[in-house]
Amino acid sequence: MTSRKKPGMAFWATVALVWVLVGYLLSIGPVYSITMKYWGDIPEWGTGVLGWYCYPLQWVVDSGPGWLYGPVMRYVAIWL
Repeated sequence: MTSRKKPGMAFWATVALVWVLVGYLLSIGPVYSITMKYWGDIPEWGTGVLGWYCYPLQWVVDSGPGWLYGPVMRYVAIWL
């Protein structure tokens, strides 16, 4: 019989990081859609939170490689 090691802390940390990044990227479309639909009804503190939440991806799209802009905008457009 061969003994298999259980996944360690590094493995689960990597899984959690990938899960958070993928979840964040996939959540931008619905968040943007809801924001555009209900912008006038969102309280001022809520717009600040949404701006904070969306800022990292917006910064990457604006400052990152040019090829990234098209796919991100197409994904967001699906939700609009």
